[in-house]
Amino acid sequence: MKKVILTLLIFCMFSAYGCSSKRDVNDTEKVLMGRYVESQLSLPKGINPNDKLQLTKKDDKPFLYVLKAVNPRTITGYQMEKDGSWIEATPKWLKEIKINKNIYQFKIFDNLSGAQYLYYIEIINDCFKGNLFCSDDLKTCKTLKPEGWEDKTKDGFYDAPDNVCVLHDGTIAAIYHGRNIYFYNGKTMKKERSITGTVYSQNSLLSMDQSLIIGTIDESHKTTGVAIYDLDKDKQTNYPINSVLTGDSYIDTTSRKDLIMCNTNGVHVLKNGTSLWQTVMDGTMTSLALQTIWPVGFLATEAADYYILYNLDNSGYSLMKYTFDKTVAALPSIELKLYALTDNSTIRQAAALFGQIHPEVRVIITAEMTQEEYDSADSTIREDYVRALNTELLSGNGPDILMLTGLPADAFVEKGVLADISDIINPMLEKGELYPNIIDNYKKNNKFYFVPIRFALNLLCADQQEFKNLNSIAALADYNPVSKNKTLLGTMTVNDFISTFAPYFSGNIISSDNTIDKEKLVTLLNYLKKIADNSNLIDSYPPKGRGSNLWELASSIKANINQCSGFLDSIFTLGIVDYAKGSFTVFENSFTPLNEIGINNAGKNKDLCKEFITLLLSEEVQKYDLYDGFSINRKALLLASKNDRSNDSASSDIENEDGSYSSIVFNPPTKQQIDQLVHYCSTVSVKAESNEQLVKVFKEQTKDFFLGKLTADETADNIIHKLKTYLNE
Repeated sequence: MKKVILTLLIFCMFSAYGCSSKRDVNDTEKVLMGRYVESQLSLPKGINPNDKLQLTKKDDKPFLYVLKAVNPRTITGYQMEKDGSWIEATPKWLKEIKINKNIYQFKIFDNLSGAQYLYYIEIINDCFKGNLFCSDDLKTCKTLKPEGWEDKTKDGFYDAPDNVCVLHDGTIAAIYHGRNIYFYNGKTMKKERSITGTVYSQNSLLSMDQSLIIGTIDESHKTTGVAIYDLDKDKQTNYPINSVLTGDSYIDTTSRKDLIMCNTNGVHVLKNGTSLWQTVMDGTMTSLALQTIWPVGFLATEAADYYILYNLDNSGYSLMKYTFDKTVAALPSIELKLYALTDNSTIRQAAALFGQIHPEVRVIITAEMTQEEYDSADSTIREDYVRALNTELLSGNGPDILMLTGLPADAFVEKGVLADISDIINPMLEKGELYPNIIDNYKKNNKFYFVPIRFALNLLCADQQEFKNLNSIAALADYNPVSKNKTLLGTMTVNDFISTFAPYFSGNIISSDNTIDKEKLVTLLNYLKKIADNSNLIDSYPPKGRGSNLWELASSIKANINQCSGFLDSIFTLGIVDYAKGSFTVFENSFTPLNEIGINNAGKNKDLCKEFITLLLSEEVQKYDLYDGFSINRKALLLASKNDRSNDSASSDIENEDGSYSSIVFNPPTKQQIDQLVHYCSTVSVKAESNEQLVKVFKEQTKDFFLGKLTADETADNIIHKLKTYLNE
């Protein structure tokens, strides 16, 4: 069982969203007016970044609970007044509570009868334990112990609920692991029933009379709607909603029993007695779209004003109020359309900031798939998307901005689809803002038509220090591992083996005249054969089987080629290397572009598009580590490398070479490791990329070679013959 706790130390320079100026209305054009605008509110004084906050409401006004970060941990309640000021209004029983424990999260909630509850999760030796208290008179309290909460599993863990609430008759409802909801008798604390079969949002759990309201999500954590479970009728009714983005959702109710949901897509209302959601506030035009802050609380008032509490991580919290303004245009007057096969956090961060700088501009992002969907999609699905986009682009239409990952970028350049953006890239290079060792790979005919916005380092991670010098295919082939229990790269199919190395040889064996260099190809095949002989190549994986990966470095493999996509992403990678007492080095002096961007040459707003890309590549956007790659902006990466990561950690169970398991904590990268990553970022100069047709032929023609049925020379001839037509086109 893996237990992971990650703390992202992301500093956010936050600026409130500016309202759009009113557009002129003439006889031929009428502008739809009215939309929600955002304003920042003050918080009670004395709140520290490490305090834990809960936003709720009392008398239809915001009420804030603050759990202090220092022991003894006390809870203070604050009521917001009509003028926006705060007064302390802590119930007496909460004033008496002093907590000398490490707390993961807490929640205070009320019963319609007037009772109040406190639930918090205590961390004991990396285990989570639930604690529940109740006060009937708001003066004194008692400890509640629902059935099973005090018991440990056979692995020595408590089974703590993720979230808890109370129904009208006092029944306690608790959600476990996002999949099971248990109901406990309010008097005996015995488990009486449970419901399952749906993936639930752990943050969206509240009651309405004898009904339980639960947010629902899919396996990729995308909001799918709300489920209402009637306890008396033992019936669950689902209200689906279309959601584009992944992320947590929060739900509130009104006296009319309307449901209001807040997620990164915006604010949505399900009126009582209806079954269709209405989106009343577009999240893309608010701080909900920012990737460096995230909502941790939401409430709706009877007047349809909304309040969202944001976590800015180590820089604290921010409370925003959203009010409908009839004098503001419903939509910005200018739209920039951005197309991508997969979603991307850095793009969304830049789009949100661009809207704050230009309230008259709205960046509309069309992402066809999540990263998980893209990774699992077959080539036919991907080709259908590309074909549809090609048709639109070649007709002179299409989006203004193109995220080119998965798209035929070079073909777009040849066909004149992409605009020249040298006028924004060259000045940034001259100022030393971008890494020239990476950007220079994108120069075509002394011009730039597209550039990467993030990149990954390709690391060879090994269980021995001597692997520091094995930084190429040739060097890896010369290494002869002497190990009783380990193979070089472990178990993988021939197809996976070719896919692993293809990014590092695709560009080397094709000559300038677009023919295969047979001598280089034969040499390469002999190298790959040596590596394969020291590994364990198979035809196919058994049911539920998979290829070897980095996690097996301490048990059954000597080395693994692994993409590292940022300093936070390196916690596991380098942590496993440290645990195995090994080493890491950049492989083939290469990087992998994770996202590339260009401008549609037929677009009407090319100057605005260039301004957007300039912001996208700027230090302001690139300084955040969003798990989508290292920053292409040199100054931003150096700034990120100096972040305090002392609180960053991850824990997991890992297998040892003798078959035993150990629970270990992965500490943040050391300064020496960070400096090494920074050095690699400034020196890698080879763009790792695969030629799909070449890879396909390699997979078809090398199986007999790896089995020893064909020589390298014979296999090279077969590959050259199969690729001849393709290379001549």
